[in-house]
Amino acid sequence: MSKLSASLLKSIKFGNVSISDDGKKILELSFSDTEKTINIIDFTSHVPSSSNTLKKLIQARDFAMSLNENKITLSLCHKNRTIMKLGYGARPKLSRLITKSHNIEIINLSELRRLDKRIRLK
Repeated sequence: MSKLSASLLKSIKFGNVSISDDGKKILELSFSDTEKTINIIDFTSHVPSSSNTLKKLIQARDFAMSLNENKITLSLCHKNRTIMKLGYGARPKLSRLITKSHNIEIINLSELRRLDKRIRLK
């Protein structure tokens, strides 16, 4: 699945997409040849709290490795603040100890935790 997802992202070369719900912008996607950005503006659905953020990050290792192999960087942002990078452009330091991956960089842990908490409260 991770190789398929990375291949799909690689096939999208350029563009911008905004997703709205009832006229309220909730998501912005921005694509260039090697960098893809997902900017979460307002999350409107609930994600079950069956696993914590750390577990999800560890599960993302294969996807991040596949992104790196395809020379793609995926940036995850929350309200225009970069939270993490996966794939080619990730330069982890301390986050490598947590995720055990050279392809996942946590840039703003407090914002990542804030987003995770916000999603669970919906």
